[in-house]
Amino acid sequence: MESNFYYLNFIIIFVINIFFYLNRNIIYKYFNLVDKPDGKLKIHKSKIFAIGGLIFFITIISYFLLSFLNEGSFSQYTGSSYFEKTALLFGIMGMFFLGFYDDKYNLDYQVKIILSSLIMYICLSIDESLIITKLEFTFVDKILYLRELDKFITILFILLFINALNLFDGLDLQSGSYIFILVSIFSFYFKINFFIFLLIPSIIFLYLNFKKEIFLGDSGSLLLGFIFSYFLIKLYNFTSIKSDQLFILMMVPGIDMMRLFFLRIIRGKNPFKGDRNHIHHILLSKFGFLKTLLLTQSLIILSIFSLLIMKIPSLIIIFFTLMIYFFLIYKNK
Repeated sequence: MESNFYYLNFIIIFVINIFFYLNRNIIYKYFNLVDKPDGKLKIHKSKIFAIGGLIFFITIISYFLLSFLNEGSFSQYTGSSYFEKTALLFGIMGMFFLGFYDDKYNLDYQVKIILSSLIMYICLSIDESLIITKLEFTFVDKILYLRELDKFITILFILLFINALNLFDGLDLQSGSYIFILVSIFSFYFKINFFIFLLIPSIIFLYLNFKKEIFLGDSGSLLLGFIFSYFLIKLYNFTSIKSDQLFILMMVPGIDMMRLFFLRIIRGKNPFKGDRNHIHHILLSKFGFLKTLLLTQSLIILSIFSLLIMKIPSLIIIFFTLMIYFFLIYKNK
């Protein structure tokens, strides 16, 4: 009975996504979220709609609503209690609409950080199983208990990942490919059924991004950053996965963000003010679009494959990934 309901859910969500795809021009015009080129940071040649997050939001909400018809279908790593489901739904709605408003009216980054933190604080207050209370690593036996800092560290972790995903969205297909990789890992390696449904909008987004019709937008980066962070924390709290292993899953966008923030700070610049010093900008000027995309995605796939399939110790993976990353950066500057 449950398997029949699962397949019915898949068919319904597939139809919803196809409906979005076939009627996308109407949706573009209705919302009119246009990312216009400015000749500096945004160098695309025509207006592109920052509507990518809407595809994922529709799918997530559809699955969420359908799951209420079948008890237990949405309880894997989310918990089955009313409070846990409420926290997840509140986070999904809050982060998407905050990003959507930012896409439309361009919020000040400080306001966005404060509102994002407030949304996450409410989620953590509702669902305490989402709080990271300790840090465990594969290479040491010692456990670091966060105590009074647990909520702060958890919120910081989510904010950093959302920021890294947002900053990684600077090249066509780059963030989309990374999202597809993570969705596939959650679906087939960690076997979280929810993510199988996200494969549909991931493919549609990749295709429309390839056609230069849409960008992910802040609505997409905030929503998906929250979703990925939510399930990574749940995996961390309820399985044997460790902190350094989680870091590898988000390492390439993460170290690119940290390098950019560090360079901007030592140069006396606002760390949140954009520039063209990302890894994809540096590689793009020398290798062109296709080779740049292959290099960044290969680095991500290689590190994750080494961890999950080859079972190489995480410290070795982190070391060699950092070496390759900085070699690509400084060899091609």
